[in-house]
Amino acid sequence: MYRGRHLKKKTRAMRRVLTQQRRLVTVLAAISTAAVAGISLQPVTAGAGTFQGYAPQLTRAPWLTDLTQNSVQVSWATATQTTGVVEYGPPGNCTANLATATRMGNPITIGTTTEYQNSIAVTGLSPSTTYCYRLTNTGTNPVDLLGSNSSPQFSTMQPPGGTQPFTFDVLGDWGDTTNGGTNNGSLNVNQAGVDSQIASSGAQFAVSVGDVAYPGGTQTEYGDLNQTGANVSAIFGPSFWATPGQTIPIHQVDGNHGQNVNSINNWPEFSSAAASGGSYAMTSYPSIDGSKPGSFPDTYYAFSTGGVRFYMLDAAWGNGNTGTATGGACGSNCAIYQVDHDAHWTAMSAEYQWLARDLAAHPGGLKFAFFHFPLYTDNSTQTSDAYLDNTSGSTGTLEQLLNNSGAQFAFSGHAHIYQRSIAVPGGVTSYVTGGGGAQAEPVSHCSTTDAYAIGWSYSKSAGSVCGAATAPTSDSQVYHFLKVSVNGANVTVTPTNSQGGTFDVQTYNFASDSTPPSAPGSLAVTVNSQQDVLNWKSATDNVGVVAYDVYRNGVYVATVGPQVTKYTDATGTSGVAYTYRVAARDLAGNTTSATLTSGGTPDTTAPTAPSNLTGSATGYTTASLSWGAATDNIRVQSYAILRNGTPVASAPAGTTSYADTGLAPGATYNYQVTAVDSSGNQSTASNPAGVTTQADTSPPSAPASPVGTSAGSSQVWLSWGASADNVGVVRYDVVRNGTVVASVAGTNYIDNTTSGSTNSYQIVAYDAAGNSTASNSFQVTTPLPGTVFSDGFETGDLSQWTTVSGITAENALAHSGTYGAEESSTGLATYAYKTLPGSYNELWAKAWVYVKSRSTSANLFGYRGSNGGSIINLYLSPTGKLSLRNNVGGVTTTSATSMPTSGWHSLVLHILVSGASSSVGVSLDGSTVSDLSLAGQNFGTNLITSLQLGETSTGRTYDIDFDDVSVSQSSF
Repeated sequence: MYRGRHLKKKTRAMRRVLTQQRRLVTVLAAISTAAVAGISLQPVTAGAGTFQGYAPQLTRAPWLTDLTQNSVQVSWATATQTTGVVEYGPPGNCTANLATATRMGNPITIGTTTEYQNSIAVTGLSPSTTYCYRLTNTGTNPVDLLGSNSSPQFSTMQPPGGTQPFTFDVLGDWGDTTNGGTNNGSLNVNQAGVDSQIASSGAQFAVSVGDVAYPGGTQTEYGDLNQTGANVSAIFGPSFWATPGQTIPIHQVDGNHGQNVNSINNWPEFSSAAASGGSYAMTSYPSIDGSKPGSFPDTYYAFSTGGVRFYMLDAAWGNGNTGTATGGACGSNCAIYQVDHDAHWTAMSAEYQWLARDLAAHPGGLKFAFFHFPLYTDNSTQTSDAYLDNTSGSTGTLEQLLNNSGAQFAFSGHAHIYQRSIAVPGGVTSYVTGGGGAQAEPVSHCSTTDAYAIGWSYSKSAGSVCGAATAPTSDSQVYHFLKVSVNGANVTVTPTNSQGGTFDVQTYNFASDSTPPSAPGSLAVTVNSQQDVLNWKSATDNVGVVAYDVYRNGVYVATVGPQVTKYTDATGTSGVAYTYRVAARDLAGNTTSATLTSGGTPDTTAPTAPSNLTGSATGYTTASLSWGAATDNIRVQSYAILRNGTPVASAPAGTTSYADTGLAPGATYNYQVTAVDSSGNQSTASNPAGVTTQADTSPPSAPASPVGTSAGSSQVWLSWGASADNVGVVRYDVVRNGTVVASVAGTNYIDNTTSGSTNSYQIVAYDAAGNSTASNSFQVTTPLPGTVFSDGFETGDLSQWTTVSGITAENALAHSGTYGAEESSTGLATYAYKTLPGSYNELWAKAWVYVKSRSTSANLFGYRGSNGGSIINLYLSPTGKLSLRNNVGGVTTTSATSMPTSGWHSLVLHILVSGASSSVGVSLDGSTVSDLSLAGQNFGTNLITSLQLGETSTGRTYDIDFDDVSVSQSSF
């Protein structure tokens, strides 16, 4: 809309009326009780309890996502369809600026009720700054949706190299109406408690590690402020995220529940994904491991703040789409882990390659990873993900990549417990935080790396523990989130339960440390029940010992915690002499070891070689191996798989097959297998087996409909449609002026370039075989510094304009790029208004204009004021002369200069609003139009708040094109 400040005045007046009336209003949702299978929808007062005083139209309270140094995304839903507006500014002036939605609210269905979701990116913010905001809409009757409530506040992130302390929260597996083990629609008090604690935690932002809105991530399960019932309003209900979401922006990753577009629409994170070259879109997947092909969320990206690089990763797959996957040695429970690995985490996968590039591009500093499937968990139903773990003999796993790149933490969910696991050698410290609200589960067993774990069994009404934990006495002690505080190199993780109690608080010092611990003292071995038992005395360290790693005959066996000084070797053989080594390890990875040799007879006999190794290609990037079992005088412990002479994986004894993934199409590989016994003796290699994967000569389809829009004076937002490929697209190269400037995984990218420049772009899609296809070329011109608005119409529409009537985007004629805008009429009005981000007394507006035909006068562009009226218009007279209309003073000035009627020509309109001392100037193709350069004009005192493009009057005939429109506070 063009109304600008007039809109704000009306909004404030409406807000006063609503404040007086709303205390008398009881808002009832008109909800059909007609059949929604298994769902009981109950109308209640909007925002029960704490949600009084809001406008009746508000159905989802505002929530924030995609926080950066310079922007935040604000979303909400209403009962009626409008074009949303976010008013924002510093505390004390919360309506200083406007951000207007580019289109009306998107319809969503909750139960049987249609509602409308708005989402607006608020940009141009300053780093490390607190803002407040309110919600309203365009039109003649704007409504203050927050009513009598105070304006929510949030703070933007500090720059990547900032040094100020900050706090964020982590939660997982939430949005469940199950309460106390029963899902009958009653309030989930534990989830409500977690959300309440987060709201008061002081966190700058939150991270969700997946599985949101149980059981399937539908919009009904996300819900609203009004409707209740089993599996209804488990996220946006008034007792849940409706409160913390207003002030704590969330960054999210997907889980195995809710593998649909709702997670992307409800948690938009597009700016962070584009800035990091990641992906945040629905992506077409081919059949993987026999799964059904389809379009699934592809959500991974990174951002930096305060010396930390945050990696939001997609390690998830839908439960019901595992095809022929077996889970390998992990078992059928791990089938989804197998498909996730083969889709996302082989060396040839797009996400793996993106992560490796980004990690390499950000050496040093702190790095935290967030993903759904857990590295390690002691829950029997949601087990450790062996496909991601850096286990002995494995190569190229996610955990290994993170460790090699200096990552400190992995935060995950999936298992509905709390667990902190010590890093194994070559691994990372990991947390499972699956207690955000979904039904709690028990801890079923205790791994040696499990430092602290708690769970709850509803069937036994009892808590369960591992490590240093004390057994919970109620389920409320298991529901939790993590509060993470960063202060330079010191990071404190404070698990907090639904009642506000804290437990297992850990502070990590990641400062540079080259001093190793002392050696474990008095290492000794005894035999108990025919098993070797190691005992030692604690080592010391200048910072602190974090683990003891146990090796047998040079082969890694186990890791135990810093408080543990005993280990029972359950995989050795009684009576065999072993050389044991126990290494004390600190947080920096420094180690010092103690060694001894146990009694007994050394085993120096290697196993026999595995026999009859065969291999075959099972696809473009996969191969299958099988072999005959080896034998040993004691026991075969494992098999090592060698690819081209290099160990790539380990298979446990009893397994005589292996599926190799992440191979290149059309490549030949030579395999061998060796057997290893419990003493570390290794057999000679099996016979070799050669495998040649299927050749792939089919290139991807071209990236579809690439567009670029300026995002400030020195940035270009690029987007395109995903390419399709018979195997899979692994990356897109962004080519600027013939040079590759970035390789990205997703379909958006923010390019940093120079202001006032015109650049030619192409997007090139690549598959794993190196086949590629380029998009068409397109141009983007960035505005000069001081620009407050620009539009090259490369979105293919007028979505950047506030109000559009009659004027359309077209691709038959463009000054640059593919699209322009056209006003063509034989009598109707054709115009667009753009509400500018502020109020101005002096501006320059520039447009490239192509006059195709005209038989009457026709308006080109002009400025409108804070009172809603027109200040001045630059137009063509009936004879085609450039003319000005001072709509404040009622003065028309016609020049002697004719506007050419073919070809593109630039026009600039400059005005200064200063009462009777106002002035105006016009230039055509860089030359001043002298008789339109006027001083001593009276444009009044209403400041400029909007730009008008096109003709608002009727009864005129013309056909005129526009392109590359911009408004600046300085001369072009």
